[in-house]
Amino acid sequence: MKTLIAYFSHRGMNYAPGGMVELKVGNTERAAKAAAELTGAPLFEIRAERDYPFDYHECVEVSKRELKENARPALAELPEGLGELETLVLCYPCWCGTMPMPVWSFLEALGPGAPRILPLCTNEGSGMGRSEADIRRLCPGAELAKGLSVRGSAVGEAGPEIRAWLEKKRAPLNAKRPPDIPGGLFLLPCSSVGDVGEQGDLTGALYGLGQLALVHGAGAGSAARKDLAALG
Repeated sequence: MKTLIAYFSHRGMNYAPGGMVELKVGNTERAAKAAAELTGAPLFEIRAERDYPFDYHECVEVSKRELKENARPALAELPEGLGELETLVLCYPCWCGTMPMPVWSFLEALGPGAPRILPLCTNEGSGMGRSEADIRRLCPGAELAKGLSVRGSAVGEAGPEIRAWLEKKRAPLNAKRPPDIPGGLFLLPCSSVGDVGEQGDLTGALYGLGQLALVHGAGAGSAARKDLAALG
């Protein structure tokens, strides 16, 4: 195995106008599947032994606590052949301005012979956060390519962007066209994880059937403008 697409993605409840909706497929999972289709590389889901809460608020609290404690959640499994890996396309959402802590556990499991790493981060405006600096710190011997920030609410249209990035970073490709990323109904919270307690400062992005509709919460303000991260 020379190339691997590894991803962490969250499924569960997210904000919707007047209530909550279930996100059955996380945005990061959709982006990772697009990368796997383009490269033909195997796909691996990074999962903690203990699932993150289905409830949005509970998941946010867990992620904040893990970051504060510098936790390393135990992983459900690791892929075989990590020592033979040459290129790792690492996909994750921006949580608290960086990667979810299970991704930290995964990176530390790579050991001293870390492969070339291509990071892809889904978010709603916070970009890569400080995740690239954290990857450098966790994998000092690895070659780290410039990452790709993908807006979660537009992941259904991100195939050409992902392909262009992979081509620029010299990742092996086998697809002749951008992949089809399945549509559906996805609602993404757009407050930063750190500011999610300010329930009035929320902006939602409703993606479905190829259309994007912005839904602004009452009193949407500083938190929504400052950092629009999503759990998926």
